[in-house]
Amino acid sequence: MQILLVQLLILYKNKSSQSTNQKTIDWLSSHTGSVGIIYMDFAGMDESPDCASAKLYKTVGMKLVDAVIKQNF
Repeated sequence: MQILLVQLLILYKNKSSQSTNQKTIDWLSSHTGSVGIIYMDFAGMDESPDCASAKLYKTVGMKLVDAVIKQNF
């Protein structure tokens, strides 16, 4: 069970947060007005370490936080 969870986390970090966070940033840049609350993973972290190796995943979490702040103020 633990190995499966680690594999899912690795897949999630590698695919989901990279693409979802960037797509949210792209959407924010093409829309006007405040957006309110946005749920996100890896907020404030542009890179996240893999729990099984030294590999870093680019999650663009800080870039997303900056985009939300810019959009709301």
